[in-house]
Amino acid sequence: MHYNFVYFNANCNRSWVVDPNEYNAICLRDAEAMKDVMVVQAPLQHFPVFMRKLYAICNSPRFNKIIRLPKRVWYPFVFKRFTANNKPYCFVFASNNLSFQYIDYLRAHYPNCKIVKTHRDLVKIAHQNPEYSEENMNKVFDLRLSYDVGECAEYGLSHFDEIESKIDIEVSSDYPISDVFFAGQAKDRLARLIEAYDIFEKAGLKCDFYITNVPDDQQIKRKGVTYSNKFMPYNEMLYRSVNTRCMFDINQTGAVGYTSRFLEAVMYNKRFITDNATVKETRYYETGDIQYFENISEVDPLFVNKNNPVDYNYIDEFSPINLIKQIDRELVEKYG
Repeated sequence: MHYNFVYFNANCNRSWVVDPNEYNAICLRDAEAMKDVMVVQAPLQHFPVFMRKLYAICNSPRFNKIIRLPKRVWYPFVFKRFTANNKPYCFVFASNNLSFQYIDYLRAHYPNCKIVKTHRDLVKIAHQNPEYSEENMNKVFDLRLSYDVGECAEYGLSHFDEIESKIDIEVSSDYPISDVFFAGQAKDRLARLIEAYDIFEKAGLKCDFYITNVPDDQQIKRKGVTYSNKFMPYNEMLYRSVNTRCMFDINQTGAVGYTSRFLEAVMYNKRFITDNATVKETRYYETGDIQYFENISEVDPLFVNKNNPVDYNYIDEFSPINLIKQIDRELVEKYG
């Protein structure tokens, strides 16, 4: 490759904790093994814990109300530099929280570097940080990529397929622990989730639905539905995915692209029921082990009981290695 890559993962700058089993850490695990690629899970991750805690304290809004220290004093230590070689740096920002002042520092201290933004969620999520307005991002980043086909067309971004590293997950001695598994935020889809749950339950299927961020007065109780204000630990989510017979998903409104649930279904050979039309354009859909619906009433619970083994013949198509290589290629094509 033509660059030394430093990939600031999505949770970078939110915490001093380095958790190798956190969702974004698992997604980028393949890339961590690449030569000349460094994945930054948290600032100062190569320093002892007390240094990361000190960084977090000094950069917290509460602390800065008492004593305002210049953040630039930390900039040289955010990541560990590569051993000397002649390649320029490419800094990839998955996080929407790293300051543009830090990007100015990177440009000043790393000649010929490139700054890239990957959108693994809708662009409007990035816009929630005022600094990451569309105008500002277009000025700051040399290349922007999104998983969402519609937003690529709307904002003039490059498209990339969602990424995830496949890891080994235990198969339960009590497999299957559920017939249908769903996990995610309710957002605008709670009524449809409950409608689908009722279809599956009426067919005699055991459902495991884990739904987050639903106010108490809006929760519709069902035996197999768990409501929580916390995301399920990602290792636990993968365990339940691997040990279900079928995974279920409903796209968030306006999104057009692969979801994590789709990637997991393919990687771990699970039947999949979804309203995400994007999957119909993939080779995996041709296996007959993915059911697409437009309206909940079209969901066929008999699909879950199919007896043929599922094998999508997955060969690392969603590995983050492909994203790193794509960025490298597009930068060379654009800038030489």
